[in-house]
Amino acid sequence: MPPGLLALEKPILDYWLSFVYYLDPNVNRVFGDRSYWPKYGSNATAIHFASNVTLGADDFRADGIDFIINSPSLYH
Repeated sequence: MPPGLLALEKPILDYWLSFVYYLDPNVNRVFGDRSYWPKYGSNATAIHFASNVTLGADDFRADGIDFIINSPSLYH
């Protein structure tokens, strides 16, 4: 396994455990400092996991999300 992926193991585990226990991925940072995971909202910011953790635009699935939002009659 590439070293960059191994370095992500602890932050991802930390996010998951915090979310499962507290319903907030930013609480109880057991494995040290890590990036703040913002609440998803109208600014469509997502967290990106790579050899480091960054925030970026969540626009790669905008067409699908727009379809779901604009087709409520399909779901009732």
